[in-house]
Amino acid sequence: YSSSTFYPDLVDTGGYTTFAQSLIDDNKEPFKLPCSDGNLGEVECPEVDKESVQLELTIRNADACTQSASHTNSQGKYTVKCRIHPSVEIKTGCTDCNFIVENSLTGESFQVTGVLHWSWSGVWFYFFPKDNISAEDINAIFAANDGMHVDYPTDGMRYDDNRALAFVHGTDEERQDPQNDEWLKADSRIRYGVASPEDRDSTYFIVNVRATIQPGDAYLKRQYLVIDRLADMDARASEWVNETYQDLIHLGDHANSQSVQLYSIDNSMFGANIADYSCGREGAVQRCEGSSVPKPNLSKLFSIQCGTSLYVGSDLYHFAPTVTSDTNFTRSYVCDGEDPSTRPKWKLLGYFAAGSCDYLSGANYDAEYCPNLALEQSQTSSPSYTPTPHIIGTLSNTPTIDLSDSPSMLMSTVPSILPSLPPKPKFDKVLLAQSLLDDLVPPISKKCEKSVNSGRRLGEGTSFTFSYHLLKERSDWYPSQSLVEKDVFLLEMRHMTTENNRNQTWSLRLGKGGNIYSFVGAFGEAVPPQSHHDAPWIDEVWQSVGVNLDLNDREKAPYYIHQAGTYLRDPEYMQLPFYSPTLAVSCDENSCTVASWGQHAHVPTSHVSDALYVNKYSNCGNGVIEHTSLIHHMGEPQSSSPPLNYLNMPWAGVRRSNLQDIILSVSNEEDLRGKIFQPEKPIQSFGFPTKVPKLVDTRGFTTFAQNLKSDNIPAYSLPCGDSSGNEISCSENSADQTSKLTLIAANDNACSESEVHTKNRKEYTVRCRIESTIEVRTGCKDCSLSIFNKSTNHRFGVTEIVHWSWSGVWIFMVPGEGITANDINTMFSKGDVMHVDYTNNGMEREENLALSFIHGTDKKSRDAKWLQNKYSRIRFGASSGGSSRDFLVFAVIVPALINPGDTYVRRQYLMTDRLTNIDEQASTWVNETYQKMIHHGDYDTGREIHLYSHDKKLFGVDTGGHTCASSGDALLRCEGSSVPQINMTRLFAIKCGDASYVGSDLYHFSPSRSSERSSIRPYVCDGEDLSVRPKWTLLGFFKKDSCSFLQDAAFDSHFCSKKTHSEFANRFGGKFREGVCDLKDQLVCGLSSNK
Repeated sequence: YSSSTFYPDLVDTGGYTTFAQSLIDDNKEPFKLPCSDGNLGEVECPEVDKESVQLELTIRNADACTQSASHTNSQGKYTVKCRIHPSVEIKTGCTDCNFIVENSLTGESFQVTGVLHWSWSGVWFYFFPKDNISAEDINAIFAANDGMHVDYPTDGMRYDDNRALAFVHGTDEERQDPQNDEWLKADSRIRYGVASPEDRDSTYFIVNVRATIQPGDAYLKRQYLVIDRLADMDARASEWVNETYQDLIHLGDHANSQSVQLYSIDNSMFGANIADYSCGREGAVQRCEGSSVPKPNLSKLFSIQCGTSLYVGSDLYHFAPTVTSDTNFTRSYVCDGEDPSTRPKWKLLGYFAAGSCDYLSGANYDAEYCPNLALEQSQTSSPSYTPTPHIIGTLSNTPTIDLSDSPSMLMSTVPSILPSLPPKPKFDKVLLAQSLLDDLVPPISKKCEKSVNSGRRLGEGTSFTFSYHLLKERSDWYPSQSLVEKDVFLLEMRHMTTENNRNQTWSLRLGKGGNIYSFVGAFGEAVPPQSHHDAPWIDEVWQSVGVNLDLNDREKAPYYIHQAGTYLRDPEYMQLPFYSPTLAVSCDENSCTVASWGQHAHVPTSHVSDALYVNKYSNCGNGVIEHTSLIHHMGEPQSSSPPLNYLNMPWAGVRRSNLQDIILSVSNEEDLRGKIFQPEKPIQSFGFPTKVPKLVDTRGFTTFAQNLKSDNIPAYSLPCGDSSGNEISCSENSADQTSKLTLIAANDNACSESEVHTKNRKEYTVRCRIESTIEVRTGCKDCSLSIFNKSTNHRFGVTEIVHWSWSGVWIFMVPGEGITANDINTMFSKGDVMHVDYTNNGMEREENLALSFIHGTDKKSRDAKWLQNKYSRIRFGASSGGSSRDFLVFAVIVPALINPGDTYVRRQYLMTDRLTNIDEQASTWVNETYQKMIHHGDYDTGREIHLYSHDKKLFGVDTGGHTCASSGDALLRCEGSSVPQINMTRLFAIKCGDASYVGSDLYHFSPSRSSERSSIRPYVCDGEDLSVRPKWTLLGFFKKDSCSFLQDAAFDSHFCSKKTHSEFANRFGGKFREGVCDLKDQLVCGLSSNK
């Protein structure tokens, strides 16, 4: 790249540049050894008399090649030097060249990844051999006086086999317009080349745009990325070239703008509002008004925060250290007077007249200070047409390294794109986690293991990554909630399948609590979009929930322990969501297992939690996931700690816009073999269900399909409403029919376009005047309904009901494609009834993709006393809260009684495939499901866990009975188990800021409370800033107070591994590379061959 000589102008290209995987170049000329420039460098060889200046590579003697140890060390990779007959001296080399070096006489060869020096002093050839080729191997190929022929390899792929990526940059058409000469003064061009050094693994590609941007101007450029097979790329990329463009917008020429107003009650805190809506906060006064785009006489305005210092103004460098002279450097990334870890945070507020907002110069910006547009409209007589945004939290500048409960919200600047191997965690910590989780959770089923092995032979596999990467199109989360996805993210697990089984592909993401918060199949994202404003990935996820029915006061003190975490309902103490803390995590081959501390969802609360959730996800192949869930009650046996006596395993549900139908495997027939079950129509309300089937009455699975054409569709029943505009369940026996919605055209030509809805929803919306009826402001999204006139048989389809009856006199709807308000007016006259029915326009069964929850029938454990003589049941239905939640709820209710010390285990499965395949295959996994209770003391013997230290300040962990390898005289302080045992209790290492604690009190750092009825807050470090949250690590189960010597010690996850390097090296005859490790059979690998 640094020495490139070819810079093509965009105007001379087809408008795009393509990168392919590895292409065989049939027209490539043979490689020619370089010629000397007479000054130790290389040049292109002349046409005549080149023999005197061209390099020759001829081995001088036997065993001419050896390792160059100094270069191996400095280059960081194995380097060989070979003695050659004297030739011209060329000290330059070739990075990332992938040459074949062949014996001209025998044809034997080896490959190199690069040349360091072609001929140092004219007699030494330095290069980097490929694929573990050693100097000894090369000496076996070349004898004295053998010639070394260098050429390009031919191991690429055929053109049709290559996949490719194209940058569609356009052809710089604007350069041809003379009016653009003032700012586009030269042709745009491409610069490209290989980076140096070659181990950077980078090919640079840059479009140099030679535009002049004057102060106040804005340069705009639109380009595209296309990914496809190389054979299709020319056709695909070229069709986008005409969509590219560039422009310069001079100050004052922006076409669109909105008014931005800043409001406050005083000069300590303020908020922003847009357009012509009032702030809505009582007592707030408009302090200044600006624009959303640059305009003459307006200047940029920012809200900047450095630690606890605040500033509102136009000086982007306000908190940077003062520049005292021209030789000083400006440092925007430094908060003057603060620790370097504290960095400024900027937020653009808009463009305002200079000095007009000085009243707020030291105020704090609150994103939720003024109610938003949707809230403003909900308080008016006009119906809302946009969802309510909800911004949560602030960004951190310093990402954490270890797994934590309050991770950095700042994304990596270079996120991983493809799934990667998990990062290599610290040795003691990962060995501890694997020991605990392997012993706590039963192994995968033999059927799953057999299926895994079969899948491997077909090229299937599992990948997982702990690196978060944002893919907006992946899940299409509710916009404001998507900002905090990086905080809930723990890991991603993915099924790698072959081209023939794309319907079985899946990718799931686990939250900090080990719950599934995203599941993407061939049908798209299955988890709802998270419109629940105070529960981002807290409620509408797939998780376990534990309840004590005796203590569950749903109105005053709910008792729901979520695997996922807590609601955002304690604003004085909560700035960010509190996801259930990760206590341990381990991934290996085809499984990932996570332990977490379950949290009471409804906060603030006086209830404490003793729930340890452990979840193992195993890829069985063929679209099947084995999910083993475990709830261990960590309370002391016979203590006052309340039991759990009602479980949701899982509490789940799907996104209705992707999976519209639910199919229960329920029938009254004696023989269910061969039964094809039909979808539930209509889908009942989850809040008022009429069907809650027992698991024993099912075939053991429940399936969700995309959009199934049904053989028996019932009539659609219009909703009922209360006096507040809410939709309620209709009472069949009620004599009062005033709550029943009716739809009767109020007059001729009653329908017209609702332009404001069309504009803001970006889809054609109609409103029709109806005779006064009960007000029902809710609607029906993705309902596939038809509205028809029985008298005339006229009918039209709707894709969404926005509001059934706004103010009791307007129905708002999105009609089917091509239907207009005028069309509807020709169908209905004054007094005509608008009947509503389902549209049976789904897909055939064999065309549907589906997802199945294989929960079992519970028949094998029906008589277990811990089931309290009750049946496990399925509860399902459409969620409340309107269509924006896009949530079809599904829960398996388990009446298990978990007393302190006991552990409940349940194994279930997920399957994704074509619906017809699920019809056939889901039942074959039902017998693999099971549930059991492990009573206190009945766990199989786990492995020993030892805690070592030199003093009371720092300690480490060793497992499996090995001696701690830490230097010095580390002493064994206490000994425990990897599983619960009689006379043992849980033990944690907890950290809050700089303070450490080792013990069983999970709430050790929480603010003290005056009584057991007072609120307890595990998400607060008493005395610390709210941004500092505790971090918990499960150490195992130990005798009470046996580790009190270490009560204030900090857990060092390297403590017991600091001298294992020589131990492993001696055992395996290799050199241990610190920081390169993988776990297998409790062994830390990372050994490189002595060779």
